[in-house]
Amino acid sequence: MATWNDERYQHERYNDMLRAAEQQRRVRAELAARPRPTAVYHPLLAWLGKQLIAWGWRLRARYGALEHTCDALRMP
Repeated sequence: MATWNDERYQHERYNDMLRAAEQQRRVRAELAARPRPTAVYHPLLAWLGKQLIAWGWRLRARYGALEHTCDALRMP
């Protein structure tokens, strides 16, 4: 059987949860509205990614025969 204190406690808890959800929503909105500082090094990351791909292709061209040999030596 629920008492008046239980009802009051549940009501306060519900209000606290609403306040926390509203605060989280405001924080997310503020963070989404901020300019992103990572845009400065995006070109550098793009260049690095292209270099890694090129280096990988060169390694495969140089050592591709070893890759196939290693695959053949593995046990099924």
